[in-house]
Amino acid sequence: MTNTTDTPASNTTLATTTTALPPPVVPLTAHHHLPIKLTYANYPSWRAYLVALLRGHDLLGFIDGTSVSPKLDPSGSNVTAVTAWIR
Repeated sequence: MTNTTDTPASNTTLATTTTALPPPVVPLTAHHHLPIKLTYANYPSWRAYLVALLRGHDLLGFIDGTSVSPKLDPSGSNVTAVTAWIR
């Protein structure tokens, strides 16, 4: 003799909201990420390493001015974008 118990299936759905998270902060240190130390004689190769490092982390625009700082709206509607740019 088998004993079975019927349980009602759960039909509840959870309402989820998604918010855009700013990109994570990537700690970069020249000592750890650049294989050569800047000297008078090696600027071109050091610069090539630095530009590749910044481009790889999508940070070059902050240095060369192509990533323009967003202005904070009076309503504060773009505070997330401004905060992400500052980080």
